[in-house]
Amino acid sequence: MATDAVEQRTGGHEAITDPAEHAAELFQLAVTLLQRYKQTSDVTALAGAIQANEEACQLARQGTLEHVVYLDHLSMLHAVMYLHTGDDIHISTAIAGHEVAVRKSRARGMPASLLAQVLHNTATDYLHRYGRTADLADLGQALRHMSNATELDGLELEQATALYEAFTKALRDMYRRNESLNTLNRLIEAQRVLISLQREPAHLGMFGDDLVLLFLHTGALQYLDEAAEISRAAVDLARATDPDNLLALLTRHGYTLQARYAMSGNQVDLDAAIAIGREAVALAPLRSRLREELQADLANTMALREQ
Repeated sequence: MATDAVEQRTGGHEAITDPAEHAAELFQLAVTLLQRYKQTSDVTALAGAIQANEEACQLARQGTLEHVVYLDHLSMLHAVMYLHTGDDIHISTAIAGHEVAVRKSRARGMPASLLAQVLHNTATDYLHRYGRTADLADLGQALRHMSNATELDGLELEQATALYEAFTKALRDMYRRNESLNTLNRLIEAQRVLISLQREPAHLGMFGDDLVLLFLHTGALQYLDEAAEISRAAVDLARATDPDNLLALLTRHGYTLQARYAMSGNQVDLDAAIAIGREAVALAPLRSRLREELQADLANTMALREQ
């Protein structure tokens, strides 16, 4: 049993009689075994972590912060076991446990950071199952929990950023499935929050792409204008901080400028698209298919000057 392992760790010293202290020891054992699993992929270590965590949950006083923390971790362990084995019982157990943890967190007025963590982890369980089943109901449940988490106040920057990164990704997956303007508007709103939290080239690039989609949905040029502005900002930031992604961002910015030129006929956009195309060609590997494709795109863009 996991209790035996705790006794081995204490070196045979005086037995732990306080249930809360014993639960804490078991929980730390579960954390240690999880780390061993991550290092070795030994499923027996993961199984041991689940057993120790289950015993910790049984010993912890119901409704306490510690009990919610232990239950959240136990549910996460079952999700990891699901990813390892593919056994549906583990993801069902993970989801059920996390749903209980959510209810207890709300009922007991737990800290916003803990509730957000539990909501995010619950959403992640549904996303794990969605990855195997492609069931939109699971994706919808994931979005519901993440949306609830985004409504909480007082989250630290790191936690809020991770939450919005996952939220925007899930919303984008939903949009790919339903192509709903409502979903796209929710995605745009979430993207605005994300780039206010962390202004990274990748985030800006995806936001620009989403704005182009919104323009295609609505025909409103203001979204295409904003997309060009955002994609240019992504390029500028990548030049300074993220050279590995610069080529991809240049290409996307060039396409956005071409789209706006097609709508407005503004020569400034065409000239800028050509300049961006030349920079992209220069960055592409020599004698690569990508370079050939970019050269062909550049030639087609330059030919627009003659029309």
